[in-house]
Amino acid sequence: MPRRLRDDEDDGSEVEDSVSQDFSGDVLDDSTSTTPLPVRKRQRMSNVAESNSQDDKYLPGSIVRVTLDHFLTYDQTEFRPGPNLNMIIGPNGTGKSTIVCAICLGLGYAPSYLGRAKDVSEFVKHGYSEAEIEIELQGEEGQQNTIIKRRLHKDNNSSQYWMNGVSTSFKLIQDYVRKFNVQIDNLCQFLPQDKVVEFAQLTPEKLLQETQRAAGDENMLKQHQELISLRNEQKGLSSSKEKDDAALANLKTRQAVLERDVQRFRDREAIKKRIELLEIKVPFAEYNDAKRAFEEARADSREQAAELQRIKTRFEPMVQAREEAKEHSQRMEEERTKRKQRYDTAQQAMIRVSQDLDRTSSAMEDHRRDIVTRRKQEQTRKEKLRELRSDIAKMQRNLGAEPENPDASDLNEQIREKSDALRVLKHQVEEVQDKQRALTDRGREEGNRLSRLQEEHGRLNSVREQRLELLKGWHRDTYEAVQWLRQNKDKFEHEVYEPVYLEVSVSNMRYANQVEMGFRDSNFLSFTCMSRQDYRKFTELLVDNNQAAGRRLSLYVAEYSGSNAPTLESQRFPVPQEELKRLGFDGWMLDYLEGPKPVLNALCHMVNANSTALSFQPFSSEDNKKVEGLTRQNEQGDIIQLIQNYMAGRVHYTINRSRYGRKEASTRTRNVRNAKRFGEAVNMEKKSQLERSMNEIKSNVDEVQSGLDQCKKKEIKIRADYEVLQAERDVIEKEKNRRITANREWQKRLVRLNSTKEDLERREAVPVTYEEDIARIKARMARSAEERGQLAVQYKDLVVQAMQLMTRYQVAYLNALQAVSDNKGVIARFGEISQQLQEAENASTAAKALMADKKRLAQQKYQTATAKSQQVSEETREQLQASLEDLETVEELRDMIMQEKNNLELIFNTNSNVIEQYEKRQRDIAELQERVENRQAVLDEVETKIGQIRGDWEPRLRVLVERISQSFSDAFNYIGCAGEVQVGRKDPERTPEDDFAQWRIEILVKFRDTEKLQLLDAQRQSGGERSVSTIMYLMALQDMATAPFRVVDEINQGMDPRNERLVHARLVDVACRGNTSQYFLITPKLLPDLMYHSKMKVLTIYNGEWLPEPEESKMDFKKYLAIKKAQKGLA
Repeated sequence: MPRRLRDDEDDGSEVEDSVSQDFSGDVLDDSTSTTPLPVRKRQRMSNVAESNSQDDKYLPGSIVRVTLDHFLTYDQTEFRPGPNLNMIIGPNGTGKSTIVCAICLGLGYAPSYLGRAKDVSEFVKHGYSEAEIEIELQGEEGQQNTIIKRRLHKDNNSSQYWMNGVSTSFKLIQDYVRKFNVQIDNLCQFLPQDKVVEFAQLTPEKLLQETQRAAGDENMLKQHQELISLRNEQKGLSSSKEKDDAALANLKTRQAVLERDVQRFRDREAIKKRIELLEIKVPFAEYNDAKRAFEEARADSREQAAELQRIKTRFEPMVQAREEAKEHSQRMEEERTKRKQRYDTAQQAMIRVSQDLDRTSSAMEDHRRDIVTRRKQEQTRKEKLRELRSDIAKMQRNLGAEPENPDASDLNEQIREKSDALRVLKHQVEEVQDKQRALTDRGREEGNRLSRLQEEHGRLNSVREQRLELLKGWHRDTYEAVQWLRQNKDKFEHEVYEPVYLEVSVSNMRYANQVEMGFRDSNFLSFTCMSRQDYRKFTELLVDNNQAAGRRLSLYVAEYSGSNAPTLESQRFPVPQEELKRLGFDGWMLDYLEGPKPVLNALCHMVNANSTALSFQPFSSEDNKKVEGLTRQNEQGDIIQLIQNYMAGRVHYTINRSRYGRKEASTRTRNVRNAKRFGEAVNMEKKSQLERSMNEIKSNVDEVQSGLDQCKKKEIKIRADYEVLQAERDVIEKEKNRRITANREWQKRLVRLNSTKEDLERREAVPVTYEEDIARIKARMARSAEERGQLAVQYKDLVVQAMQLMTRYQVAYLNALQAVSDNKGVIARFGEISQQLQEAENASTAAKALMADKKRLAQQKYQTATAKSQQVSEETREQLQASLEDLETVEELRDMIMQEKNNLELIFNTNSNVIEQYEKRQRDIAELQERVENRQAVLDEVETKIGQIRGDWEPRLRVLVERISQSFSDAFNYIGCAGEVQVGRKDPERTPEDDFAQWRIEILVKFRDTEKLQLLDAQRQSGGERSVSTIMYLMALQDMATAPFRVVDEINQGMDPRNERLVHARLVDVACRGNTSQYFLITPKLLPDLMYHSKMKVLTIYNGEWLPEPEESKMDFKKYLAIKKAQKGLA
């Protein structure tokens, strides 16, 4: 079994079955007749010892009777425990722990409290569809007993409940049993076999809570939990308040700095608003000025118009004469204008005719140029013909004789020979290059393979680190110990291996589920030392002291150097490999584990890796019988089961053989769960294979590189030969090209000669039209001359007409001058009157014009002022509206604006966002201030609650623990040891007194005179010492507890005979006092001549597959008891 910091405790205990295969039977009570109840198979459970006092009373809630049907190992059975100590004994596998399971499930609790199967369906006997548990509980004084029945259904994994024959609900059952303070979930009251280790490993903090639950009043644990909750709330509130206080102080400090900027900003904003208001007033002041000017101009215009009318009335006749002269002058001016227009029209016609004359003159000139051009073209044609004839004669002289036919067949042959040789060399180069490419591709492929293998190798290595990271959250103490060990390996003589979880992996993942099924968490977390000295140093540094890691760590350490199998090579397998294969197994668990040999050896000791057989395929019942029948007999005659643990498919089988009677076998089965810890494993075989493959690839890469070097040398030599042949071929080709070029040049000259002759012939064949072209051009010249003559006559007529119109215009012009002169004469005759009238008209016109200007200006000013007023805020418009009745002048407003701008310049400009920041921060300060005050109020309330609850809880707790300590100390004194119990805190130097989650029960024990009191934990004391301490503590609780019954399953396992005898005597003494709780002590073995008390009741399970039927049995237990009592003098 796994060891936690010690490896010297006894490991002789056997694991009880949770599912038994072939047992059934009944229970006979010693107070009944010898006639058994109806049975289906042979099994008996006898009340071996009788109670001498039939008047002992059961406490309310005690178990009076238990009846089981098809439950685990039983077909049908019934027994009646006594009101005090009940010793339930029997060989392993007979069904003792089944009684514990029945009490737990029968009172409505879940299978999880048993530490075994998770589903109720697994408690139904094999071959049956349902099971029943019936428990009779002692009622309150004066009330009838209560019978609770629970039926378990295998098919749908469900339950039904009855109370006193009436169907009821799970909740009502729970409520009923809790009123008797039955606490199956409290290990201090109900300690099944599979929870014994869990109880021994309870943290001191958890033990305090369980102690309060078992021995305290109903409010004590609630108060403690409430104190823990309030303390957590207090810490959270204090932390939040400290953060808020710091944040508030910081905000206030920053706000104080910002206030000066905010005030400056507000001053500037106020000045800006005043400037804005003054500036918007200016247009309205200007409008007022313009309006007043308009009103003054309008009044003046009206006055000038009236004065003009008065003057006109007084000088009416003279004005009439002047008007007539003025009208005559205007008529003469109009006549002059008409005649001037007629003259201008005639003049325009003359200009158009003149332009036509110019056009005809230009056409005549063009015709003359055409004649000159045509004559030059004819001359050029004749010169070209002479030039072509000259060129032909010259080409014929230069053509020469035709060269001989360039026969290059001999050269072509030489070129072919050279080309063939070059092709051969080129093919050789290509072959070498192909080989190089192939080698390069192979090298690339090998490189890619190497990269992939290196990545896979890296992933395999990273699994260990991933597991280490998981270990950090799973078991912090083990994680810190690994980190410390990696830095301090030099402190040890031998290798100290890290936890199994990091060192070991499953080689074949198909067996991961089965392998992990054989492990406990403590196995995964175990370090492995190779010597006792390293073990002691490791535990001393990390477990017993806090210097190495800063605190004492809770660790699991294994060391087997002094055992019968100190090395992996010394381990033996129960059966040979051939026999194992014959039975249908694939191998031992050890075959599928990879890791360092010392760690694998430790697993052989801890989880029986060398004796647990595995089969991936499930087994039939015949296969299981073969395994069960594989036994041997030792020297003492005991039957030894060779394969006790094995897994087939998804089922884990454990075979136990009784050490008594016929030594029959019983098999417990459990479902194999999916692996979590070994879900991802470091495959060491695969890792080694990867490393071999990588080395092979590296060798292949070197071979490829060597081949590439040889190919490169060969290619260089071939290319040198290729260049020599290519030079020789080039010389031959040059000679061939020379011959071809000479022939090609002669052919080119011949072609040019023929082309020139053809050009000459083509030009000579073109008809000559020179004379006709000249005649056509001269005809066009004649037509242009005729048109020009006609235009000249027309122009002359227009000139005569224009002169006549000019004369008429001059007459009209003189008449107009005369009318103007006459008008002036009238004006001269009436000069003074006219001057007055003109001045009046001018004054009236000017006044009207001025009035119109002032009106337009006023309208513009009004529109401007109105538009600007719409651009400001509503507040500014309201201020403007209020000040319009008493508006300042423009000059005053501008002076005021200048003054405000000067004031604005005196104030330092601040960021425009400062006010927004200030106001937001001010809101944040207010909210934070309110939150701080609220949290302080809540904190004060929490502190008050803590003080009130603690004032009530702590004194009662200390009184309770003091009473427990007194009883515990008396019990240890009884067995010659020392012990005490106290309330403490984890790491008191660092833990505040009011951190109630760290309050704990500290059990101090001393088993040897040379020792001093030491804290009880899983590291210091052996398994037997822890068992003694556990039962003593449970007995100490019994004096204070109010529970109606207690159950302890195999607590005496691991004790030496002396301690077992002393503990038993103490247990009998405590459990058999008056008015104490009912006690169930379950054990597969007892020492002879143990202390006996009349209030004890010994229940012996008498069963087996091959027991005779009741009517065939020759064993009379009544008679047997009478004989034994007579021998003891008890008859």
